[in-house]
Amino acid sequence: MEPKLKAFNDAIRAERAAYLKGGPNRGFREADSLDVWRKRGQSYLKSPRFFNTATGAIMAGWASSALAETTGALNVAANSQHFRRGVGYLAEGNLVAAEKEFFGGGDEGGLGGFMNDLIKEGYKFAALEFQHAYYESLKRSQENVRKCR
Repeated sequence: MEPKLKAFNDAIRAERAAYLKGGPNRGFREADSLDVWRKRGQSYLKSPRFFNTATGAIMAGWASSALAETTGALNVAANSQHFRRGVGYLAEGNLVAAEKEFFGGGDEGGLGGFMNDLIKEGYKFAALEFQHAYYESLKRSQENVRKCR
């Protein structure tokens, strides 16, 4: 059995060696250190996706707290596919898709999506508050993300 095990281990070593020779940055990454983390952070800040991802992450936390004072509206949010998908898109940093889920497409005048869910259930004031709070929070979040770059 020992020769078979040796042959197996040799084959694995050969595959790893071929993988490492296949291109740069293969194998183990450099050890974690403050300098390594700083470089990674700087490269992430410069990423074109950073702005929307950071803004979306801030907004995802905001979304449910915007409805906290209206219990019925929270129940509508809990059962709304538009609200769930909107928060999911915020978490992904896809602000355009999130806005479409919350307020509908361009042909709905901002009264589609989750807004429509609230209005249909009789929470017109909560819908308007949600819309106002969304755009105010979006503006603040974008300003905060710009400042940290």
